[in-house]
Amino acid sequence: MVNILEVVTDESLRKENWWGKNYVCQINNFWFLPKFVPSTIRVLNEFKPLPNDVILASFPKTGTTWLKSLVFSIINRSSKESSLLVKHNAHDLVPTLEVQVFGTTRQYLDNESHHSSTRLYSTHIPYQLLRKTFDSSNCRVVYITRNPKDTLVSMWHFTNKWKAVDQDGPWHIEEAIEKFCSGVFPGGPYYDHVMGFKNASLEKPKNIFLITYEELIKDTKIHVKRLAEFLGFPFMNHEEEEVDEIVKNCSFDILSSYAVNKSEDFPSWFQVPYNSFFRQGVVGDYKNYLDAKTIERIDALTRDKFHGADFITIRVLNEFKPLLNDVILASFPKTGTTWLKPLVFSIVNRSSKESSLLVKHNPHDLVPTLEVQVFGITREYLDHESHHSSTRLYSIHIPYQLLRKTFDSSNCRVVYITRNPKDTLVSIWHFTNKWKAVDQDGP
Repeated sequence: MVNILEVVTDESLRKENWWGKNYVCQINNFWFLPKFVPSTIRVLNEFKPLPNDVILASFPKTGTTWLKSLVFSIINRSSKESSLLVKHNAHDLVPTLEVQVFGTTRQYLDNESHHSSTRLYSTHIPYQLLRKTFDSSNCRVVYITRNPKDTLVSMWHFTNKWKAVDQDGPWHIEEAIEKFCSGVFPGGPYYDHVMGFKNASLEKPKNIFLITYEELIKDTKIHVKRLAEFLGFPFMNHEEEEVDEIVKNCSFDILSSYAVNKSEDFPSWFQVPYNSFFRQGVVGDYKNYLDAKTIERIDALTRDKFHGADFITIRVLNEFKPLLNDVILASFPKTGTTWLKPLVFSIVNRSSKESSLLVKHNPHDLVPTLEVQVFGITREYLDHESHHSSTRLYSIHIPYQLLRKTFDSSNCRVVYITRNPKDTLVSIWHFTNKWKAVDQDGP
C-alpha cells in the first residue's frame, strides 16, 4: 500500500497507459490522472470536513453535473443564489476537491466563497481512500452511481472532447471497453469505487446517502424530496411548487439551453469545453454503441463484481423504520407468498369493507413489497392513508441476516413462510420463464 503522507508526485507510482500517450497512476489500487495526483494527496492529507459540509461523491460520468445542480438548488432555494445556475456551470458553483479546491486555489475552503452556511463540494476520490477523512466528521455525503454500460459510453464521449485528442487522436470504443473492464480507467476500477460507497452507506446511513442516476431519472421529484430531507433542508407541505420548480429548472433541457453550458470555452481547471458536460441525459444510450457480446461481457462482470448488490434493497435497510403495529410477511421467492398475503390481509381486515378488495385486486397490490413497490417506486405506501387498516402490511424477500437491526429496533410482527426446496426450485423455474426477458434471452 502506498503511504499517502509520503507521496508528493506521481514518479514513485505504478503507471498504465489508458489512451494514446496518456497514462494513469495507481494509488492504493485505484487509478488517477497524473495531473490530479498531487492535489488528490493534498485532499487526503489536509482536507478537514466541517459538520455542515455536504460532499457529492461519484465515479466520473455517472450524473455528477445533474446532482450538483439539484443539491445546489435545494440548499439555496430560499436565497437569491438559486438563480446562479442560469449563468454559471454547476461545476463552478460546486467545486471538486481534487480539481479546483486543492488543485488551484484554497479560496473555496473559506466560508465566504460559498453561497450558504453549508460548504458544498464534490469528489471522484473513492471511499476506500477517504474513510479516515469522513470518519473524522459528521459531514453528509451523497453518492450517485449509474449503470456501468452508460458510464463507459459517457466517459468515452467525454474523453474524445479533450484537448489532447488533437495530438493523440480519438479514443476508440474498443479500447475504451478493454480499459473499463480491466479497471485501468480514471477513477477506476468502477466496481470497487461503487462498492466502497455502497458498503459505507450501509454502515453509516445517517451520513452517506446512495442514489442511482436511473432512480433520479425515473422519479426526480420523489428523490429531490429524499435528498432535501437527508441534507437537512426538508421541504414543507407548502413548498410543493418549489420542488416542481427545482425539478424543472434542473432538467436536462433547461440546463443545457443556458449559454454557459453551450459554451465552447474551456474552464481554467480542466481540458474540456463547458458544453462537454451535457450530451443526452438519458438511460440506455449504450445500446447505440455496444454490441450484444460486449453488453453480455459487462453484464457478467457486473454480476460477479456486485455480487447481486441491489441499491433499492440498500434503501430499505437504511431507511425503513417499522412501527409497533406493522406486520411484515417475509419469504424466499416462490414459497407461498401470494397465498400468505390474501390470508393475512383477510384476517387483518375481516371486520371492514376492505375484506372484499381481493375480488378486484391482486394480493401483491394490496400488500406491497418493501424492496419493489415501497422503496422502488413511491413512498406513498409508507403513509397510513395508503393502508386498509391501522396496521401497515408489507412483504419482503430480504434475508433476516440483513434485517436484524431493522427488526431489533421495533416490536413489529414478522410472519415467515417457507416451502420444501424442490418445489421452490421448480416454481421459480416456471416463474422465471414467464418474464419479459425470455423473449430476448430465451427460456
